Order: sequence, then C-alpha cells, then structure tokens
Amino acid sequence: MMKLYFLTTVVASLANAAAAPKYEFPVCVVGAGVSGLTAAKALEDKGYKTVIFEKRDTVGGKCSGQYFPLGAVLFTGSPSYAQTYAFVKSSGVAFDEFDPAFGYDYNPKTGAAALMQPPSPATAQALQEELKRYTEVWQNKFAPYAVPGYKNGVPKEFMVPGQDWLLANKFPIIASVINRSAGNYGYGDYTQVPALYYLQFYAPDIVGSFIGVIQPYKTGPVHLNTRIERIGMSAIARMRSELTHIERTSKPSIQYRAAGSKEIKTQLCSDVILAFPPTSDALKESGLSLSRAEKTLFSQVDVNGYFSSAVRMSHLGHNLSVSQELPSPLVPFKAEGQPVYLTPLHANSDIVNVYSVDDPAHPNAASVKKHLVQDLSKINRDLQKVNAKSVALDAADIRAFSGKIPYFPHVSPDSLAGGWYTKFNSIQGKERTYFTSGLNSFELVEYTIRAARDLVKTHF
Repeated sequence: MMKLYFLTTVVASLANAAAAPKYEFPVCVVGAGVSGLTAAKALEDKGYKTVIFEKRDTVGGKCSGQYFPLGAVLFTGSPSYAQTYAFVKSSGVAFDEFDPAFGYDYNPKTGAAALMQPPSPATAQALQEELKRYTEVWQNKFAPYAVPGYKNGVPKEFMVPGQDWLLANKFPIIASVINRSAGNYGYGDYTQVPALYYLQFYAPDIVGSFIGVIQPYKTGPVHLNTRIERIGMSAIARMRSELTHIERTSKPSIQYRAAGSKEIKTQLCSDVILAFPPTSDALKESGLSLSRAEKTLFSQVDVNGYFSSAVRMSHLGHNLSVSQELPSPLVPFKAEGQPVYLTPLHANSDIVNVYSVDDPAHPNAASVKKHLVQDLSKINRDLQKVNAKSVALDAADIRAFSGKIPYFPHVSPDSLAGGWYTKFNSIQGKERTYFTSGLNSFELVEYTIRAARDLVKTHF
C-alpha cells in the first residue's frame, strides 16, 4: 500500500546524467522499483554508469514481475516522510488530506458492520500521556539504532515481538493502535514480528498521524508517460528482461534474454546491486548462485501474505474506511485470505481499494480472490443505513488484483538474536554484489529510499 510508483523525476534525471564514468563497465542494478532507481540515481550522481534490469516493461514495480497501480501513497509532512514528502512536492503531483469521515469495523464472516466510536476523554488523555513518554523512549533508546542496515547493532530488547516490548514498557493504548494499523497495512502480526520493525516505522510522528495529531495525506499512483519510459528504457534500462545467470567472479556479468526471444545476451558489469527483497525464491529466479552461508542467511527472510485489489462496490458509498474487527484491542485477527481494509479513494468512482491478508507461510491468491467476492458481497451496501441490503458481487467486479507479492521482508526474533543483520552487512560487496530493499530497514518508500542511498554512499 505504501509503495511509490511515480518516479518520473528519478528516471528523467537518470537518462540525462552526464557525469564521467568511473569504470569501463556499468554497475548493473536488478530491479526497477524504488530501491533500484534510487540506487541508480545515486550512483550516476557520483559518476558511475548504470544499467537497470527489469522483468516488466514499466519502472516502479517489483523485480519479480508484479506491478500494480492500486491505491494511494499515504504520507505526512513530518520528519518520518521527509524524502517522500519532498519528492511529491517537487514532482508537482496533486495530493489531498486523507481523513475519512466514517470508519467501520466489519466481520467478514457475517457482514455485520459497526461505526467506530471515538475514544473516551479518559482514553484520549491516557493516549496523549503514553505518546509523550513513548516519544522520549523512542528518541533516547531506539533512534540511535534506526539506521539503514541496522549497522549500529540491534539491542536485545528490540528483538522480542512487538507486543511484548510495547506491553513491557507500558504502552497498551499505542499497542492497540499498532495492532490494528499493522494488520490493515500488511505489516504482519505484532505478536510474532520483532519490535525492531515496528519501532522503525512507528516513530512518534507516525503514531501521531494514526491518532489524529498529525495530518496524513494521500496521492494516487501516477503512470509514467510514454516519453519518460522511452528515455529510461533506451538510456539505462533493459526492460522485459529474463535473467538466466548472474556471474560474480572478478569479472561480473549478467546473462539475460528479452521477452519472447531465445537469444541469451551478456552484460558485463563492474558490480551488481540486487534491488528487491532477497527471499530464497526471488534470488533463485534472478539466476544468482548463492554460497552456503548466503543460502542459510536468506532462507530466514520472511514476507507477509498481503494482497492489493481494486473492486467495484457501487453501493458502499464514499468518505469512509472499513477495517476487519479485532477479537480485542490487543489481539490481532487471524490471516485467512480475507479483506482487512478497504476505502474508496476517489469521490467520483465506485472503485474501492481493498487490502487482504493470508497466512504468510502459505499465501493463496485464488483463495484471496474468492474471499474478495464472498466477503465484500456482505457489505456492499450503504453502511450508514441500518436496514440497507447488500448487493452481491461477482468475479467481474474485481477490476485489478496484485497477485502474490514479496511484501514486508523481515526476519524473526530468533534470526535477530542470531546476528542476522551483522551477517547481512558483512556480505555487502562480497563478490562485487550488493543488496538493497525494504529489508535493509523497513518496507516503506521512505526507508527504501534511505537504504538505497546509504548503500551507495557507504560502498561506492
């Protein structure tokens, strides 16, 4: 949901870069998403030639082939979104306040929906007090470690599951905020995912945006126009390329073939940057041969079973959001393929952005699509009218569907305790190969930008 797909400025500046090359061969970047384009731009600013490989025919998407212009980019004007906010402002893309007038809880099994009630004055006061104390703890204890690659180390207290840390530090109301929003936005089960990741994302200003203290904004994804795509493709990118092998000897190279072609070509490289979540499946698909240590390391990378869809719901109405109800404020819902968050983002459209979650160990796209029709049919009605009847949906109402995507790469508490990031940082640059993605920090546009820039600053 938080991915940024309007990278026109980056692509244009890449195409026009005229700095003198530092090496005979370019740095090869695999993946033309946020991480890949940011790294390429930072490299060319330092005088390196770059070539980007992308499986799709458009930039901005996942290297593994999924590109879905679904849903808004959500951000704030606060420090945690400094790079994102600056980019949106400089690009000239329009953005609006994101503040749905009505929020509903719904039960996907029964279709029952209830208007969320504002917190009581006592709860609101307690939350403000928690946030003040949380800000002090976050700034003093966590902020020194909140750097790309977690290169300053990961203290043991941040290795435990998010819920454990929050309750141990007496932040029950903030825990309830994180429980709901992490589930809605694809950031996993906070009773299992390490506190490290939640503290990275939920900086005090971000918590403030979820509770209404700071104004969030939204903007739609902007498709790159044909001229910019042509500039990017002809100047720096090998689009629609299937990689067959990545050679990492003293003379790195990438073997690839264009879509529809049987001819295998070779691109010589000075270095290789893999700009996608380094799951075992994705690395195997890239044609990279891993050492035993790398296989062990990357086999520990988990992703969330998160799916994005655009669904026609002509009877739902506008200016609202709908979330799956929670068993209790501190208990997450069970991921079973159901829609967990939906909101219409455009007043003149009956298309609703829908986000679903499935068991991360066994995500099933077919089951998720089944739930879209089955569960949303129960709430395709005017939720403000008590006696309104729902209108059934069918498969044709699913106007776009992301399919399985490698969303929110992270590692477990046990992997953190085993020194995962120390090992990860130690292999950066080995055999002239580098890795950058949301895993370097957090699955959010802001942090993928920071991580890619830090990689180039540190190693080139």
